[in-house]
Amino acid sequence: MLLKIVNVDRKIDLNKLLYPSFILPLVEMNTITNELFKRWGYCKNLKIRKDNGNIVIAHEEKRCIEYADEILGLWFDIDRYRKDVSKNYQELIEGMIETHGKIGIATSSNDDVEIFSSIFLSRATDFHRNTVRWLRNAFSMFENLNRIAYLDNLDSILTSVGNSFQIKQWIAVLRDYLNLRNAIRCEIDIQSIKSRLLRMKFVGPKVTYAYILFILKNTSYAPIDRNFLEFLKRFSVTRPLIGAIPQKRLCMVYTCEHCTYKKVCTLYRVRSAFGHMSGWLQTMAYLHVKTLCNTGGCNICRLRDQCLIVK
Repeated sequence: MLLKIVNVDRKIDLNKLLYPSFILPLVEMNTITNELFKRWGYCKNLKIRKDNGNIVIAHEEKRCIEYADEILGLWFDIDRYRKDVSKNYQELIEGMIETHGKIGIATSSNDDVEIFSSIFLSRATDFHRNTVRWLRNAFSMFENLNRIAYLDNLDSILTSVGNSFQIKQWIAVLRDYLNLRNAIRCEIDIQSIKSRLLRMKFVGPKVTYAYILFILKNTSYAPIDRNFLEFLKRFSVTRPLIGAIPQKRLCMVYTCEHCTYKKVCTLYRVRSAFGHMSGWLQTMAYLHVKTLCNTGGCNICRLRDQCLIVK
């Protein structure tokens, strides 16, 4: 067994790191011992433990020891990209860092099928209650999700995994994604990738921009979802960023910079304000709203003096 020790911000909590991440269905977290175990997917059996200001990483293969940086969010350099943020929004970003620590974006780009599935199945449902359960049921049955796309009889899936509309659509979309996967993974032009994804039935801008963020690791994009809008409306400095949501037919054709819709588009406004911190802010906003705003955690929030909806 190989070991690696990484010094990190003492504020970093592995549970908080994973909470907003689409990698969550692939891992098991022991909140008492602060240990993470990657049960499925690429580099499965990877073990990660937080010990005060150190992270201890263990696996039999060196490539997986190094790959742990993705899962720990260490690939994203907060200190570098916080400089991207427009001056008006610096205080907001600093308040988020003071509240949650320098938490990166936990992901696993080599688990693209699994992460794409996690993103797709998170639509219009409770991610922690349903999406995580559905995917863990699927992993327990098949381990390799590719097999699901080519099953002749879907009854076992619908019975064992779930019978929701998300599951039924996912099976069809999974086939389409696997057919496009190599072309998408080899493409370097973001607009071409956007267009390929958005041509898929049931795939809209939220799924597409989450894919770009969590699989391509392009943090200048952020899915505009209900939770992020809830976060933006809490502060006078970010309320003006709220406009129209991205439109599939336009995102398929135009880059953000050349889109005819950009003056009213929330995504364009967010990207202009936060640059490469856009994806980080969206990810942290999910954690912030779910674990503080919705639970009466205003007393420990460093943004409470800026918040318009303090309880």
